[in-house]
Amino acid sequence: MNLRIFLGFLRAVRSVVQDLGFINDAKIVF
Repeated sequence: MNLRIFLGFLRAVRSVVQDLGFINDAKIVF
């Protein structure tokens, strides 16, 4: 898997997590 695609995927996941309101829990993972 391309690293750039992987990083883009992680960024998208972080955006979704923030929208769901779980940013505090996400800080531990990301």
